[in-house]
Amino acid sequence: MRLFVAIPIPAEIRKRIWAAAEPFEERGIKLVEMENYHITLQFIGEFKDVHKVISALRRVPFEPIEVKIAGSGGFPTKERPRVIWIGAENEQGKLRELTEAVGKALDEEGIPHDEKPFHGHVTVARVKKPVKELMEAVHRDFGQFRADFFALYQSTLTPEGPIYREIARFGEGR
Repeated sequence: MRLFVAIPIPAEIRKRIWAAAEPFEERGIKLVEMENYHITLQFIGEFKDVHKVISALRRVPFEPIEVKIAGSGGFPTKERPRVIWIGAENEQGKLRELTEAVGKALDEEGIPHDEKPFHGHVTVARVKKPVKELMEAVHRDFGQFRADFFALYQSTLTPEGPIYREIARFGEGR
């Protein structure tokens, strides 16, 4: 199974993001489906023993986090993006701490995961050529929410795009 650990984005914020980005779909930009908006904490990739992952994640200490969804950028760079994103941040660094705690729990169980430095974001689109207007449309404040849980997801790749399925929740929102 292809797995990742993430915080989902509430429906009202997903709708605001989609409203800002949707007009660009007609220009050939591949938008991420609204229901797939999330903040990735750790990407695990292909791993068969889901129960081992769940066991590791149950040990991660978690308290609700206030998350702000605002600003924009691109990977690999804002000037030449292949991926356009909206920032996900919180003032106390709790998102980074949670990401590190999840990574440590996975390491303790010998579960491989992506070792990239954490950069809190919500992926909005994948582009072949930069579109300045889209960057401007999503460079704003989309709101704040309280993340009461994080979750383990399965990602199934299809020709139409990925399909995400929540497997388990961790934290208050279990």
